[in-house]
Amino acid sequence: MKRLACLHAHYSNVEFIEQALAAFALELVHYTDPGLIRYMSSEQPFSRAKALERATRQLEWMIDCGADAVLVTCTQYAVLLEESSQKWPVPVIMIDEPFLDALCSREQPQILLFTNPGTVEGTMKRLYDFAKAAGKTPQVEVQVIEGSFGLIMAGKKEAYLKRVSGYMKDLIQSEEQRMIFAAQLSMTEAAEAVGRECHREIGNPLKALVPCLTAALGLERR
Repeated sequence: MKRLACLHAHYSNVEFIEQALAAFALELVHYTDPGLIRYMSSEQPFSRAKALERATRQLEWMIDCGADAVLVTCTQYAVLLEESSQKWPVPVIMIDEPFLDALCSREQPQILLFTNPGTVEGTMKRLYDFAKAAGKTPQVEVQVIEGSFGLIMAGKKEAYLKRVSGYMKDLIQSEEQRMIFAAQLSMTEAAEAVGRECHREIGNPLKALVPCLTAALGLERR
């Protein structure tokens, strides 16, 4: 049985990965480190080199503990680690890579929702890099759900889901044509619940991730 080490910026992401991969013969080992995100999101000046060193050491430790592959579920970690020149001995999969690929494959206009404003710039750069390599020109508008990220980081999950869900419902009412995507894993529960209630598909990172992981790791169902 293969072992997948998962790096999260918040413990709330653990359940999403557990549920999404429950049907596969796979050992999941979770590492949660919110410190780096708090450091990078603080009002005080921070050293990007120091943050990258911390993230790199974290992945090295996870791999040394016997991981066959690593999944990074935080988009801010993904953006930071993209700057690393480190060559990893096992596959390192960023949560947003299959998601960005899915975004690039759509021709119609899209809205990409964030709760963490700190991930927007880096994620959009990654999106446009993906698009350029694929010869695509995605039509994407970014919207940030203000005041929501602090709730989830403070452990106020219900308040977070309520704010995110309310925003999505209001957006659905005004946007009949454009596809809506939730950019961050923490938004998955709200996206799926609102999608069922409003009979409207809302994209999220898990929908693209599972097929990517099964193909990359050759996973078999239990």
